[in-house]
Amino acid sequence: MQEFVGLCQQCKRQIFCQDGFLHGTVLEDKSLVCLDCSDKRDTCADNKQLNNATTLTD
Repeated sequence: MQEFVGLCQQCKRQIFCQDGFLHGTVLEDKSLVCLDCSDKRDTCADNKQLNNATTLTD
């Protein structure tokens, strides 16, 4: 069963819950982000942390 949950805050793609699995992420402010945007967001955050770590050790 597939049920519409909402739209991605970033790309406006439809997000569905399918068989109990949410195809997205709920952020702290309770907004929704699709899995693609969530992955990009995580990668961006990881890169920032790596850059900060490099800066701190230099």
